[in-house]
Amino acid sequence: MSVVEARRLLIAAGHGATLAAAATPRPGCWAGAGAEEQLEHLAEIARYLDSGEPLMVGAAFLLEQCGYERSQLSLFGRPEL
Repeated sequence: MSVVEARRLLIAAGHGATLAAAATPRPGCWAGAGAEEQLEHLAEIARYLDSGEPLMVGAAFLLEQCGYERSQLSLFGRPEL
């Protein structure tokens, strides 16, 4: 699973601050999370999607940041097993 590549692509696209804020364990803290917290957050998304494809993980991360929530339906419309 290439969550490291997903993180790199998100940072390269200018989403580094959003990634750090989303991965911060304390709600509402904008101080920024370290690389380990960011990677764990992306790994959690990858496990949820059951996909290690960097573009899928990055897209799911961006969808979450736009207000989409994980539920019994996946972010991409597949029913959960």
